[in-house]
Amino acid sequence: MTEMNSYWQERYLHGGRIWGNEPSPTASLAAVLFQRHGVQRVLVPGAGYGRNAGFLARTGFAVTGVEISPEAIRLAAADHPGVTFVQGSFLDAPLKSGSFDAVYCFNILHLFRQADRERFMQRCRDCLRDGGLVFMAVFSDEEPSYGRGAQLEENTFESKPGRPVHYFTAADLDSHFRGFKIIERGQVEDPEDHGGQGPHVHFLRYVAAFRRPRHEFDGERYREAAGHQLEWGEQLIAGLELRGDERILDLGCGDGTVSTRLAERVPRGSVLGIDASAGMINAAQPLARPNLRFVLQDIYAMDFEGEFGLIFSNAALHWLRDHRGLLESCRRALREGGRVRFSFAAAGNCPAYIRAIRKMIAAPEYEQYFQDIEWPWYMPEAGDYEALVRQAGFGEVSVWVENADRTFTRDQLVAGIDQPAIVPFLARVGKADKARFRDQVVQAALDLTVRGDNQFFEAFRRLNVSARK
Repeated sequence: MTEMNSYWQERYLHGGRIWGNEPSPTASLAAVLFQRHGVQRVLVPGAGYGRNAGFLARTGFAVTGVEISPEAIRLAAADHPGVTFVQGSFLDAPLKSGSFDAVYCFNILHLFRQADRERFMQRCRDCLRDGGLVFMAVFSDEEPSYGRGAQLEENTFESKPGRPVHYFTAADLDSHFRGFKIIERGQVEDPEDHGGQGPHVHFLRYVAAFRRPRHEFDGERYREAAGHQLEWGEQLIAGLELRGDERILDLGCGDGTVSTRLAERVPRGSVLGIDASAGMINAAQPLARPNLRFVLQDIYAMDFEGEFGLIFSNAALHWLRDHRGLLESCRRALREGGRVRFSFAAAGNCPAYIRAIRKMIAAPEYEQYFQDIEWPWYMPEAGDYEALVRQAGFGEVSVWVENADRTFTRDQLVAGIDQPAIVPFLARVGKADKARFRDQVVQAALDLTVRGDNQFFEAFRRLNVSARK
């Protein structure tokens, strides 16, 4: 057993049902939220002896609880037969990706140090379906026990051997929810009675959030349609001043073609390409070589620390909504003096296609599929993004917009719509309506861009970013 396993096993062996049988008030808050959004399957990491998991099961949800202590599982199984319990660490438990509608997590995340907190959040993302909910309560920095014990990391202390406790500020908690859309946040007092220690009150912060959708692309079809993205990438690389020994991180590497161009420029260095789409990574893997690797990874979940001299991205980052969190992660991942070089869609990009897709998702026959849609792209103004980069602590910041308008053939324009532009919208449409929706979007875009015989014009605006740590 690890030190943490031993700590909690001993707690339950000697303390039994340490916090009594009543659920936390946060379980009621979560239940109301889950019912409002049609949740059925709920995952409870760190379920303990089941007082909150049992409450959620009695409320009508199908609940799976994960708990590290065998003794806690023994107590929980006896008290809450309606809950499925899995014994083990949530970080390693065998849970199927995307198999839950919601995660309820009470006073668990703060029991980990930073690297494992990042892993914990990634596991929550992995376990949730697209659009799934998470409700999480953690110790606040206003908790009376703040500062007790040896300091392990910023705002993290070990007051008892084997039990680190992190105390969250509001901004700190928000930063853990990269990859989620926060819909509610607040503070709550949670009364507890530890027997001999008597009653006391914990001061908690909580967050409720949706998991942002994973966009799954066909990497091979994207490669066939992405001639203009490749051109942009090659122009971007040509402007880099490289020694040849840099370690480079390529964010949203897609089918890997641009990554190979980067790897050619650093024969004594290396390139790591990451992308959240399995289809993209599958297309990229055959291009791997000794100084070029590809990994399936959500950019929101990257947790590198001082590893790279350059973080590069071409035609990808407009698919991410939380750029404040992105920039914070990039700064952590860079070595001192390292830099970022991005190019992605700016305000005013692809106006014809955007007009076409907005028209179709508002059409009466399709609006049912898009009632709660979150717009999939972030396309900022240069001034707004420059301010964001500076706020993240970067220096030597330069942000500018490039006009990259171009003319396509009909087949080229349609291929670009199919992969990747229409993907996040088509995924929401019912099977019976998919083909018709796709065809109508394509025709609307063609009508708005036609300029002559087999000539279709679209405006492109690229936001260029260069900054140094």
